[in-house]
Amino acid sequence: MRHHNCVTTGLALRLWQVALSRFLSFAALLCLSLSFTAIPALGQSNPVPFVNQPLVPSAVAPGGPDFTLTVNGTGFVSGATVNWNGTPLATTFVSSSQLTATVPAANTALNGTASITVLNPGQTTASNVIFLQVTPPSHSASFVQQGNSQGIIPGPLAMADFNGDGRLDVAGVLFFEGNSYVSALLGNGDGTFQSPVLYEVCSIAKSIAAADVNGDGKLDLALAKSGCATGPGGTLSILLGKGDGTFQPAVDYAAGPAATALFAADLNGDGKLDLAITNSLAEGTPDTVSILLGNGDGTFQPPVAYTVGFNPYSVVAGDLNGDGKLDLAVANLGSSFSPTVSVLLGNGDGTFEAQAEYPMPTSSNPTISVLVADLNADGKLDLLVNTGLGLSVLLGNGDGTFQPRVDYSINFGQYPSSLAAGDFNADGNLDVTVGDLYTDGFVGAVLLGNGDGTFQTPSVFQISGGDPRFVAAGDLNQDGSLDLAFSSIFAHFAVLLQPPVLDLEPRSLDFRDQDIGMASSPQTVTLKNNLAAGLDISAIAITGTDAADFTEANDCPISPATLAPGGSCIITVTFAPSTIGAMTAAVTISNNDPGSPQQTVNLTGNGINPIVTLSATSLSFSSQPVSTTSAAQPVTVTNSGTTPLIVSGITTSGDFEQTNNCPVPPTLAVSAACTINVTFTPTAGGTVTGTLTMT
Repeated sequence: MRHHNCVTTGLALRLWQVALSRFLSFAALLCLSLSFTAIPALGQSNPVPFVNQPLVPSAVAPGGPDFTLTVNGTGFVSGATVNWNGTPLATTFVSSSQLTATVPAANTALNGTASITVLNPGQTTASNVIFLQVTPPSHSASFVQQGNSQGIIPGPLAMADFNGDGRLDVAGVLFFEGNSYVSALLGNGDGTFQSPVLYEVCSIAKSIAAADVNGDGKLDLALAKSGCATGPGGTLSILLGKGDGTFQPAVDYAAGPAATALFAADLNGDGKLDLAITNSLAEGTPDTVSILLGNGDGTFQPPVAYTVGFNPYSVVAGDLNGDGKLDLAVANLGSSFSPTVSVLLGNGDGTFEAQAEYPMPTSSNPTISVLVADLNADGKLDLLVNTGLGLSVLLGNGDGTFQPRVDYSINFGQYPSSLAAGDFNADGNLDVTVGDLYTDGFVGAVLLGNGDGTFQTPSVFQISGGDPRFVAAGDLNQDGSLDLAFSSIFAHFAVLLQPPVLDLEPRSLDFRDQDIGMASSPQTVTLKNNLAAGLDISAIAITGTDAADFTEANDCPISPATLAPGGSCIITVTFAPSTIGAMTAAVTISNNDPGSPQQTVNLTGNGINPIVTLSATSLSFSSQPVSTTSAAQPVTVTNSGTTPLIVSGITTSGDFEQTNNCPVPPTLAVSAACTINVTFTPTAGGTVTGTLTMT
């Protein structure tokens, strides 16, 4: 018998069919031993990554050296890049749940906030955005309302950069004159916004999210609503973004029985964003969360429902059991004042296991929102839930289960509602802010985190104009500190900015018109230290073109003494112009704040020289008996100049007295006149002299 040797070729077969020709000879035999290299099937994409809060570090002080940024999350692949405001950083792939990146010192030279995302190779859809602040740490976080606009955004809102200009924008829902709209406001980068642009939708949305659902690199809007023409149940409305801050008309899809909230993430790892939408049904009917898998073009497959607790109102995603697959957490209002949180572990293909339900504190003011983040820096995701009694923290065990909850009371209002997380005081620990629904006075609160899953006592701030039911956090004025935007069901929209770490109030002084050679009334500036450490002030000086015409005095501690955290001091400035004309200078405070080592207060003033005409430059009185008063002699004062004359005082010396009708201390108008009447009352015999002085 003939033996035919088989040859091992070592070919790598990429799932293509290999056609083998046979020899016509029956005895001929071709033996192939093929080694296979497995690669993804044609058309398969890498997943859209998901980034956890917080980044490590979550904030850095400006002016430092290069540093390593650690990004934790889900769905990272080899070759993924960490992006700083859209620009790739030198990135190291650690695992599918962790990346590190080198941040050059040039990126953190000045105060600001970076948008951090992750992009997998071959993808155009980046991860969710997490903010990294470049600002010194502060001992506290406070907020000052910048204004209140009515009729702009009365409901849920989303904050993102819709037009790619590096400034945060907002979009929300609006009901106006019987119609429902999406209201989009482009940010100016200083905490203010342009006029809203309205897009009509079929009904008022209960939830809104910004996400790139069609994979074109431009943010779109997704809204969960009820009562539209898609049927008796809920509706998903998609407004595709054009990348310039405008959106295409809404397209509606059936979204489940009665949509209440939504969240966007790549739930099946196919590189296309999907949606989880909660549904609240009638009493006695199981409520659900519907999964709508994305097709990658802005359309979605039919919803698949999973049972959750009664009356779900909030949904978020995260890898709660560390298996590399996104899971869901749903906050349920509950029945009979018994709210719960449902946890549904994901299978990685867009399907989910049955819920595990965690009870929340029983209250007449039920659970409304839930957040997922690593609150104690142990690498395991935790849950933060607002309840009618305050906040509840459930620390994760890393396997999809949670430790017994810890409750934090918030006694400033009636219905703590929306939540937003961020490192508000830039100390490296994740904090949380909450608004209050239907409370008297309308307030919000921030709870600073300790980094171990516990929180400090709430710090309360006022919000005027309407109940702060919905909140979003971001750096709206690009100063490195996270700010807040609140909206309410009463159609109010409020922006609250954090004051700078070194707060100067006011930031400018205007002395207006001042007579040449005359010192003005003093004006004051208050310097407050919002840093977490003492402020070292090396010098306070008047600088600028006309520095010699201004003077300052202060009670601030000068180095080596420091201004304590939370402490303040006063700087007093006066203006004494030496010439006619507008003058400018500045108070310059040199300090050890790495973000702004020199703080300035702008000074302005105008030197004037009014021309005074006197009807007489001397008065002579005849002999007058001692202890008697002479007849009055008048002196007319006329302002013959081109600017008003400031009259601060009129006095006499010796045995002379005066009365007048001059405006003291207001001004004597141009061409106006007043009269000074002088009398003589000698107290002894002899020649007497004196002086009439007008200042």
